[in-house]
Amino acid sequence: MPQTVYDVIALPFEEGLLEARNAFLLRGDFSPALRDSFGGHLVAEQTYRPAYERLAAGGVQVTTQLEGSYDVGLCVLTPHRQENYANLARAYRLLAPGGTLVCAGQNAVGAATYEKAVGAIAPLEGRISKAKCRVFWLRRGSAEADSARWREWLSLGDPQPIAGTPFSTRPGIFSWNRIDPGSQFLVDSLPPGIDGAVADLGAGWGFLAASLLQRYDRIRQLDLFEAEKLALDLAQANLAPSGRSVGYHWSDVRAGIGRSKYDWVITNPPFHKEGEQDIDLGVTFLTVAAEALRGGGRLVCVANRHLPYERTLRTAFSDVSVLAENRGFKVLLARK
Repeated sequence: MPQTVYDVIALPFEEGLLEARNAFLLRGDFSPALRDSFGGHLVAEQTYRPAYERLAAGGVQVTTQLEGSYDVGLCVLTPHRQENYANLARAYRLLAPGGTLVCAGQNAVGAATYEKAVGAIAPLEGRISKAKCRVFWLRRGSAEADSARWREWLSLGDPQPIAGTPFSTRPGIFSWNRIDPGSQFLVDSLPPGIDGAVADLGAGWGFLAASLLQRYDRIRQLDLFEAEKLALDLAQANLAPSGRSVGYHWSDVRAGIGRSKYDWVITNPPFHKEGEQDIDLGVTFLTVAAEALRGGGRLVCVANRHLPYERTLRTAFSDVSVLAENRGFKVLLARK
């Protein structure tokens, strides 16, 4: 999230319109502006590991699950509509009576739409538009907190089934309401003989891991690595019926997962960051995979056809081949 959003959400406090008191930050990242406004009176909830670590490194108290009640709630809008409505309702409920909810987002994610929707439930006390962002705020009254609309919004954050599958997901995570086509193509193209110790990098809500466990009974160890805890928790729930032993690691894969540990690494590496294509992110996943494999170990990955991952793989692996290809994707096999 651009720092501009955090500069804007801090404006009501910097301009003396609101008092910086006991506050929480929901779905936000580290911000010098907020740190300076709130000092030690801010606790952040963050389930995305890189942002969690940035908050902690910046001296902000951070948790994966907020509890209690607060005088001020800061809610940062994401690109995900249903997640935003659920977060707004939850933020409102975390306020003490008379507490203030402050919400900010980029115009590009529809901040004005959320302002209008919230204003239809409870009266807004103020708003500021600046730098293609918007911040608005309201005070928690005694009557609105349990309104049907708040309850409806809150339920949008609950796990929801994907039709025609045994899986559940939730808004705010990658491919939350469908099976990602790239992951499906990877599953359809997996080679025979996957066994031993296996790592799934960027495991998401567990679709690939579930397919591995269903198809390969000689997998001795399966470790899932995922930066978004919301997704990892869903993966654990989705894989529970298998009865197999699985390791769940809430981690930033870019920091590494260890050396020479695995016989196979399977991944659908991400290549976007904050909505922009970032090929280096996918390259880092492949580099980490190479480090994690034993000699003779193999990597299977899927990528959009235009991504030049073969160049990276040939520098780290002794043999690289294309297992399958269609109009949109390619599945690559690399042996260390």
